Amino acid sequence: MIVVKLRNISGGILAREMQEANHGVQNDTPIFVLSKIVSIASNRTHGATNKALGVTFITYGIIVEVLYVIDMFVMCKKKYRQLACYKIMIALGIYDMASISINSLLTGYFWIAGANYCTNPTLIFIAGSFVIGLWCGSCMNCFVLVINRLLDVWSKIHMKRVFGGYRAYLTLMIPLGYGMYFFLFTQPLFFNSDQAGWYFYTFTPNHSIEEFLSFPHIANNLLVVVTTCLLYVQYCRILLRVSKGSTWISFAQKSSFFQCTCICMINFACAMIFVYMEFFQPPACFVYLGHITWQLGNGFPAFVYILLNRTIQKEVLLLLRFRKPVKPPPTVLVTSSSANKRTVLIMASSAAKAFHW
Repeated sequence: MIVVKLRNISGGILAREMQEANHGVQNDTPIFVLSKIVSIASNRTHGATNKALGVTFITYGIIVEVLYVIDMFVMCKKKYRQLACYKIMIALGIYDMASISINSLLTGYFWIAGANYCTNPTLIFIAGSFVIGLWCGSCMNCFVLVINRLLDVWSKIHMKRVFGGYRAYLTLMIPLGYGMYFFLFTQPLFFNSDQAGWYFYTFTPNHSIEEFLSFPHIANNLLVVVTTCLLYVQYCRILLRVSKGSTWISFAQKSSFFQCTCICMINFACAMIFVYMEFFQPPACFVYLGHITWQLGNGFPAFVYILLNRTIQKEVLLLLRFRKPVKPPPTVLVTSSSANKRTVLIMASSAAKAFHW
């Protein structure tokens, strides 16, 4: 499927260029026409390079990947992956790590090399197909996650019906199938260093931007992303409503509110910028902003899990040996004898709860 898509797009562009080379020179010799075509092909030089930006992207990508590997090591422990929310977070981590490998690591290389679709057509086409599938798949995965969080505070019964046991894995098939649709059947993104980012438009001469519109991508950004953001807002409202009855807000509530707010702002900004870029050619600073929000959307959870999630934070500190494991307190065995029976009382100190902080 990918090969067919690549041949169609590449073949169409090359055919257009050959037609343009032959246009207006009908009376010329075949040798002149051939030299014209060869001249067009030879003009497919490397685009603009920006080594500083490329190194920055690669450095950011490496940091995020390392942090995510640590986070995933913790979340994949049996005691955590049994929970539906952690199953969804693990799936989201896979989407994010794969996306970072393209929008940060590979894009950094493209910036250093000055790549564009003409210089690396196959690599950019395949990477663009993957990245659009990963973006839309992660968007749907975020939607599933916020549904999970809302059901957790609204109805435990419905929570178990939708996400209990193996149902969580079945639910995760929805984002997977959704992302596969975009990967196989929709317009990919193309990197162009001269235009400072990834576009659906190839910027080949005599091609209009309307030819490369991706309406499924537009629908994803306007419906799935916006709906997810609205549900996150509702989730924050529920957290605030619950905390009204108390005189203080717990760390977990503050953390959830901060995470939801940041996720909404970053994903919404990224989605709207890329929709705008489908219809108009924005200035370079606007493209950079869109790409940075894209990178933050995939990399932000890696930092949040370590800095704000107390459970993962504790496990990471233990993993890196920055914190010693807390041993359970010793139990006190008290025995009492009677004529007919022997009673054994085991009393555990309440300090055992100190392990969960």
